[in-house]
Amino acid sequence: MLRMAHLGTNSKGILDSSHRLGRVFLTAAAALSTSLPARVDAFSVVRPYHHLPRPIKNGDFDRYSPSQNNLLVLRHSRQTRLYSSPKKDDGILKKVAKTLLPKKWFQSEEEKKAELVRQQARDNVKGGIKEMLKGAPLPVRMMGSMVAPLLSRVASDLSESVAEQQRTIESVLEDSRGYILGDDVACQALGEPIRVGSPFSQSSSTSIINGQKTVNIILGFPVEGSRSSGVAQAQANENGISQLLLQVDGRQIHVSLAKRKNAIGKNHRSTNKSYFAGDDDDNIIEAEIIEKDTKK
Repeated sequence: MLRMAHLGTNSKGILDSSHRLGRVFLTAAAALSTSLPARVDAFSVVRPYHHLPRPIKNGDFDRYSPSQNNLLVLRHSRQTRLYSSPKKDDGILKKVAKTLLPKKWFQSEEEKKAELVRQQARDNVKGGIKEMLKGAPLPVRMMGSMVAPLLSRVASDLSESVAEQQRTIESVLEDSRGYILGDDVACQALGEPIRVGSPFSQSSSTSIINGQKTVNIILGFPVEGSRSSGVAQAQANENGISQLLLQVDGRQIHVSLAKRKNAIGKNHRSTNKSYFAGDDDDNIIEAEIIEKDTKK
């Protein structure tokens, strides 16, 4: 009897445990059903991606295959640059050679002469400082050796500026003589041959307005001919001589700048000669053609 009662108690406990376990499973299933969507696919289907056919080039147009419903025509974008320069350029190799090789190999005769003058000025300054500090104490000599390169550079720039100014004055005098020879009134008043002397007065001014540099120079110099003599005043800027006045026998003559003669007597048409501008202008002409994309 006791054994049967014990077995009944055990079976009742097992049933209660099974009921509790079943309720746990039901609760978990209900929670899972609320979190998952109503429809779940076992396998995800990837839709095939159709690439557009490669464009077929036809002249300047890019056309897509006519098998497509919408025919799309795109004009091919084209950019063209045209360069023109009076100076011949050998390309990148020449630029690289100028960078690596000594500069004197590519300098003209005038550039070599100017570089020689600058080098002589630098050497003279260095030599003078060294000679002046020959018997000075060591610290003073060391200070002089440190300052010498700076002073030599300043002297070199100054000598170059003086040389350039001298060349400008010579050019103005030469052109003034040519304009006087080309003017009939001035030539008859003086008489040929005509000679010009060294300037007895000169003045120059420089102004920079909106980044544009303007240099004006005024020279006063004597003029002598076979019949008479006088004085002339020339005003020039970066574009050449802008005004030339001649005073002969109490007369003031505005010399015409329409033409000038050289030493041989050949006539030349007046041109705007630049005295102060450098020769590094390549006069590059650039033309650019751009066609925008158009859709039809």
